[in-house]
Amino acid sequence: MTDSVAQIIALASILGAIGVIGAAVRGVWRWGRRVNQHFDDLMGEPPRPGFEARPGVLERLKGIDVALDSLGARIGVVEQDTAQLRRNGGTHLADAVHEQQRLQAAHGQILARIEATLSALTAASTQPIPAVERPEAA
Repeated sequence: MTDSVAQIIALASILGAIGVIGAAVRGVWRWGRRVNQHFDDLMGEPPRPGFEARPGVLERLKGIDVALDSLGARIGVVEQDTAQLRRNGGTHLADAVHEQQRLQAAHGQILARIEATLSALTAASTQPIPAVERPEAA
């Protein structure tokens, strides 16, 4: 019986070693697949039947750089276009609008003084003064 027990122990040892080696190979195989997938993502994949090509990281970064350059150019155009809307001391559109608003307010005050003077003159006068129609503001 000792030969049978020794054979069973030997067989169990061999099967156990095969199991341990199999588990190690499986772990290395899984790790290798993940590394391979990582490199496929990094380098990209060519098109295959039923699948489109996938660009690699460097190709995608190049696309992002091109998009950012285009966006930067468009932002520059917008900044140039809106520069006229900021006052700079006299040459921009905003300065002209501000000056027109200032002149309109000054003209409004002058008109109010003229109307007050006319009202006072009308009240003090014995002869009627023809009414002057005020133009509509646009």
